Amino acid sequence: MPLYEYQCRQCGRRFERLRRLQDEAEGEKPQGVTCDCGSREVERIEYSRVAVQAVAGSSAGSACCNPGGT
Repeated sequence: MPLYEYQCRQCGRRFERLRRLQDEAEGEKPQGVTCDCGSREVERIEYSRVAVQAVAGSSAGSACCNPGGT
């Protein structure tokens, strides 16, 4: 189950909820998601979906994870 981030339109609070994939359709209003303040007026915060993969032995991976080079 993916973790989605939402923002409440009433109080402005950001929060996360675990949701089933079939519960979330792209571009549709979230159903059954309630903020801690009780409001159901929430919107899902969209992030770009970028995967980063470090290749074993690459200089980029070692520079990232070991800045001192030791």
